[in-house]
Amino acid sequence: MRLAREYHLRGEVWNSLDGTVGAVLQSENGGNLDRAVGLLKRGPGRVDEVEALKAPDDVLYDGFSVSYKRIA
Repeated sequence: MRLAREYHLRGEVWNSLDGTVGAVLQSENGGNLDRAVGLLKRGPGRVDEVEALKAPDDVLYDGFSVSYKRIA
């Protein structure tokens, strides 16, 4: 949430049932997205892999949310 506020990101982040963390991040500023992904790769905890993919532009988030479990 701190990172989302600092970099003016929209989207969501969640914990998956398999122990991984998923996220959708959006920003008007591509540089903010690049910086956020770079920070995610460093941690704060153990990070095995960060995969960044371009998502379709048909879903626009209005804010940012954190979910502690997501089934799908």
